[in-house]
Amino acid sequence: MKAAIFDLDGTILNSMGMWRRLEQNFLTGLGIEPSDWIFRRMDTLGLHGSAGWLIGEFHLDKKEQELWDFCDRLALDAYLKTVSPKRGVERVLRGLRAHGIGTSLATLTAHKLVDPVLEAKGISPLLDHILTVEDVGGVKKDRPDLFLKAAALLGAAPEETVVFEDSLYAIRTAAAAGFPVWAVADPSAAQDEPEIRRLSARYLESWEELASELEAQTV
Repeated sequence: MKAAIFDLDGTILNSMGMWRRLEQNFLTGLGIEPSDWIFRRMDTLGLHGSAGWLIGEFHLDKKEQELWDFCDRLALDAYLKTVSPKRGVERVLRGLRAHGIGTSLATLTAHKLVDPVLEAKGISPLLDHILTVEDVGGVKKDRPDLFLKAAALLGAAPEETVVFEDSLYAIRTAAAAGFPVWAVADPSAAQDEPEIRRLSARYLESWEELASELEAQTV
């Protein structure tokens, strides 16, 4: 491993439950009955991409910017007040740095949310780069652009760069692009666990197992 790329929600942060609650309240407020197929589509599109899709799919008399602004306010408040890093992830980030392995964040979540929450949680200083889909022209993780850009910034080829992810569709994309994937267990992806395990080079039940390995190697 020469470099490492981390997802944010469900990987670094215990935030998937927060997003589900926010999405559910958001949909209900728009008069839409929440369902798994809507959530899966929203997971793929990201928050801002979902706004336009929802307006078209459900014929909403709304403008995208209205939905973006409302969701951003709700999400930032929830991030800062209710979300914490997953146990052991800070130890992993420090351990990778101690071994000279570059690290980058690659997330669908916008900078206006990512930057303040990572700063508030003390994660920013442990990452070499923070990338969102805004940095690749809005391309989501159903294409590898974000992973490829992160690897390039870290000066590493895909096969030298481990991608840490919890979401099945993003794991599929990274693996197909030649990245070894180390999946991170998250309750939100429990139904996809068999396929996630099949596609991944390693499956981490928790960050603490990898943290302990990295710390043992520096002794």
